[in-house]
Amino acid sequence: MQSKTFPLFFCGGLLMMFGSGCGDPSNKMEKLLEEKYHEDFAIGHTWTTPLGADTTQTEYHAICSPTAHPEVQFEISVQDLDAKQFTDDYAQGIIAAELSGMMEAKLKSTFGECYVYTGCMGKSPEFPDYASVTITDYAAKAEEPWAYHDVFVNTDQYAPTDYAAEFDTLREILLDMEETTGINTTISVYFVPEAVCETAETHLTTYRQWNASLEEAIRQEYSRYTFAFDTDDQVWRHNVYEAPNWKVHSVTQEEYILCRQAENPTSN
Repeated sequence: MQSKTFPLFFCGGLLMMFGSGCGDPSNKMEKLLEEKYHEDFAIGHTWTTPLGADTTQTEYHAICSPTAHPEVQFEISVQDLDAKQFTDDYAQGIIAAELSGMMEAKLKSTFGECYVYTGCMGKSPEFPDYASVTITDYAAKAEEPWAYHDVFVNTDQYAPTDYAAEFDTLREILLDMEETTGINTTISVYFVPEAVCETAETHLTTYRQWNASLEEAIRQEYSRYTFAFDTDDQVWRHNVYEAPNWKVHSVTQEEYILCRQAENPTSN
């Protein structure tokens, strides 16, 4: 698997993406973040969008990382560089990195080294600095906190022997994450070869989101198994999105075993 070094794009690429008429906005975005949080930041992938319905105005975006904590990634969106009008989800990035590490540790004993991409949904709460962000305070301050984990299991290294135990392990990890963090949690698992794991890691580390090409490349050959907790019924809900159409349906443990056996008929 690739290392999780945060990728940086240098001036030439930034100017091409932002346009050369206004200099290099990445420097201004760095300064905005440094003034707000009193630490150094690196700017990664950058892009622009129209500012609302006004197509003559530009909103600037970037994936950022604090230089002291490169595993943390988050987005800044700047509506006006000179007026210093911007939003960011720094707290979400901090929490996502911590939750991702927790998830990787829980998966390792069963699945080996996995790539885990974690995101937090909803509006990011405000905290004054890195040190003040804790999972407990985030869960209390966020509105309906929810974290999702995309887990890529490397099938070149992981050889399943017991699909019932595999199902139970994922279900128990989900329950433990929710009870430990107080954050609603969803786990989507992909059993894919190492090359696909690396492709997913490179893309999601750089862009911090899926795109159509990544999704299409995986869905053509691999299923997605999603574990979530149904708070309405207080029962476990498990869905399988079967390749290539990813038509979702809920399955029992027994049905999960049959799905996994069909994917890997030589193992069981």
